[in-house]
Amino acid sequence: MRLVPLPYPPLHVEVTTPRLRLRGATDELLEELVPVVRDGIVGDDESPFDDPISHYEQPPTRQWRWLRAVWAARSRVEPAFWRLPLVVDVEGSIVGMQDLIAEDFPTFGAVTTFSWLEPRARGRGIGREMRSAILHLAFAGFGAREATSEAFLDNDASNAISRSLGYEENGVTWATRRGQPFQLRRWTLSRSRWEATQRTDITLSGVDECRRVFGLSDPLDQLRRSFAAVDALISGIGPHQWSAPTPCDEWDVRRVVEHLVGMNRVFAAILAGEAPPQRGDELPGEALTPAFRESAATLLDAFARPGVLGRSYTSPLGTATGRDRLLIRLYDLLAHGWDLARATGQVAHLPEDAAADSLSFVRNQLSDDARPGRFAAARTAPGTAPAIEQLVAFLGRELSAQV
Repeated sequence: MRLVPLPYPPLHVEVTTPRLRLRGATDELLEELVPVVRDGIVGDDESPFDDPISHYEQPPTRQWRWLRAVWAARSRVEPAFWRLPLVVDVEGSIVGMQDLIAEDFPTFGAVTTFSWLEPRARGRGIGREMRSAILHLAFAGFGAREATSEAFLDNDASNAISRSLGYEENGVTWATRRGQPFQLRRWTLSRSRWEATQRTDITLSGVDECRRVFGLSDPLDQLRRSFAAVDALISGIGPHQWSAPTPCDEWDVRRVVEHLVGMNRVFAAILAGEAPPQRGDELPGEALTPAFRESAATLLDAFARPGVLGRSYTSPLGTATGRDRLLIRLYDLLAHGWDLARATGQVAHLPEDAAADSLSFVRNQLSDDARPGRFAAARTAPGTAPAIEQLVAFLGRELSAQV
């Protein structure tokens, strides 16, 4: 009898590399690992894990405690804490586990990882490959700002993997293993260092649904609602307002809307693997509204295709994941929506949650060195200001300036 898959998104997350797959830890897959855990993944003279952990127990307590720990991890799912256990599938054989763990992820955007491999799978580069896979899930799938790892000083394999993947040493701490104190080396990998060596041969599936279970925002829904809000602003532009100045220096209302249409088309082309379109002839005001709607719908459809958000795309704009492309498009859209509202005297009903997430993203992405020619120096907004005002101030808009 064929089992019906459980309709629970964390069990359907998959990360695929040329060498392996990380798969949601269903009971069926865990059952394949029970003999491995029973036989032991560490010898009596090995102590790679800190206490408490089931792998130092004797059978059958070892496999019972291990199963209970995985089930407990699957059951606690909330923004304040979540742990995503995944099994490691190498050519159809389940050979270990790789977990992704976060505390208060919406605030800190930081994750840590934990993994183990059965003895027969070691020494083949699988450990490094599964860490690369889980980092891709963390940064490309969940939008993490930072990943950390810890390993005992004598765990040469784990420390070597962290070093080879661009982590930086971040001090030491203490923990016990088999009841004895020993030092752990701490490692930190920033998003910018991950992006510097970001791979384009790793794909994700099932991530968007999992994000919702974890109480995380849905960037595609935010983009959809932001497009609707900006569409309303464009529809409200009066016949004599197309040449009005905007807070975006040297751009009038028409130029801002043309930019929005053009960027929608450019991003859609990138996702389709096509050359970015050239800027066409100037459109009359009455043609810009339908052009914006058509280009927005096309881009939303492109971002909604399976696998797009987790895939990496290279273009004249650089290399970035589909999710990062979406977030770049989102903060640009929101900022120019605010420009249009200020220029035309309309009330901007821009999604506050989208603005808050965009502000967090752009603060992490936009360095001072990248501002010249793109953005003015960051302005100061009151701490109590709405997220959209804090966003545009960070992007160089003067909140009190008259247009």
